Amino acid sequence: MLRTKTRRVLAAALANPRADREPATEHIRNAIQLLENLLEFGALDDEHRKDVRASIRRLWLALREIERSNV
Repeated sequence: MLRTKTRRVLAAALANPRADREPATEHIRNAIQLLENLLEFGALDDEHRKDVRASIRRLWLALREIERSNV
């Protein structure tokens, strides 16, 4: 379950009108940052930590693919 601080960060990000104008790469970087904060400060069991780490790895792969296709 997400902690209150993480919920506030998510709500602020979703309410930010600038977020809609950011490129996909910035959305991915922001998602990575949020997940890394969740790993550091969240109350996750080992299985959930593995899932979050796997999600972060997949987001990095997606980011590389997007950046490579934009070159």
